[in-house]
Amino acid sequence: MRRALLALALVSLVGCEASNLERAASVVVSGRVLRADGSPAGGVPVALEREPSVGETLTGLLAVPLTLFTACLADPPPTLCRGRSIKRATTAADGTYSFDLTGRETQTLFGNTVSFSLTTEVTPVAGELSGAAVTAGFRIQTENLRLPDLQVWQPAVSVTAGGVAWRPAAPGGGESQVVVEDAAGQPVWSFDGTRSEVAFDPRILEDTAGGVAVTSRLRTTAEGTTVTVLRRSGRVAYRSAAGPPASRGRPCTRGPAATPVAPCPLTDGDLANRLPGAPGATSTTAPSTVQDAVTVDLGRAAEVSLVVVRGCACQVERSTDGQAWTAIGRATGFTAVVPSRTGLARYVRLTGPLSDLREVSVWEGAAPPATAPPATTPAAPPGGSGPTAAGAQPGGESRQGPALVALLALVGAAVATAAAAAAAARPGGRR
Repeated sequence: MRRALLALALVSLVGCEASNLERAASVVVSGRVLRADGSPAGGVPVALEREPSVGETLTGLLAVPLTLFTACLADPPPTLCRGRSIKRATTAADGTYSFDLTGRETQTLFGNTVSFSLTTEVTPVAGELSGAAVTAGFRIQTENLRLPDLQVWQPAVSVTAGGVAWRPAAPGGGESQVVVEDAAGQPVWSFDGTRSEVAFDPRILEDTAGGVAVTSRLRTTAEGTTVTVLRRSGRVAYRSAAGPPASRGRPCTRGPAATPVAPCPLTDGDLANRLPGAPGATSTTAPSTVQDAVTVDLGRAAEVSLVVVRGCACQVERSTDGQAWTAIGRATGFTAVVPSRTGLARYVRLTGPLSDLREVSVWEGAAPPATAPPATTPAAPPGGSGPTAAGAQPGGESRQGPALVALLALVGAAVATAAAAAAAARPGGRR
């Protein structure tokens, strides 16, 4: 594993695409920001960030995760953005912006390209939700890179108990995702949407309240360079009426010796708490591959109908006596294990790498019925008051939730690739 991480660090520092630019070259990145109605967005902040490499993340040169949206637009920037390579500008009356760089700033030490992100957030006008933003991700291979117009997306978003819908679709189409954050800004869940709506078991949101936003990802090109455009709608507030699961506050044990973990962080309703001292847990963001096990005791046998797991790729099993176990599914990342019929269980056990495990929620009985979509209502600002949707409370203003998931997925894929490459390079493929 150590060799794989070292290989990954070297690969990410070296890069995989050679730069076409001289290190002393003068480089200009420019473009235009548009409002949702297509008019120029003048006087809005724009931030150009040189994304840190995975190698910098793993070797401790980066103290915070990547931010996909607007956390670092402020000048001066918040603490989490300080020390990062960020240039800032304000659009002209016609919505245009421009950044000057050198070829050196667009490359690694070994002369390969690095990734950049350009982000803007437009102040809403009457009738629009607050918080709409757009980010473009790209590499620079030309001295004059003009990006496609970045048009802010302002769909009408409606939230129900068990569904989210939005109209219209993002400009140019693309993949959609619904992101749910609690009032503290912690990620609650994300749902992929193939159309302009998603439906889900409302118990997944438990008794949380916060904000819901829709994102859209689209790939396009500019000057022969691939540009990934990520749009985020404004936030709509929500309050889930599903209530707490049967597992809330129940004890848990760990390992073959069934060592008590008290208090149990996996059933406390705090979606940020992790299992303490998980084997393989380190200060890096690289996911652990060390096997571990944890068991939640419901205190009585119940007809379990849904198990929701946050933060692990692990096997999920049930038992009535803690001796004989029946597999009911496998969780991967932030996902719900929803078997058609889980069955009678007092104990639920998770086995696998658990260093990032945050919450285990066990439900009994049928899912609550869905409700009709209410009128779309903007989310209130943090700490403020105002109208809310579906009996919601003001939403949090987290900028990190989607980025954490994206970064973990990126690192995990890179670790696997580096490990496979290292194994293939050994004599006979093994050592």
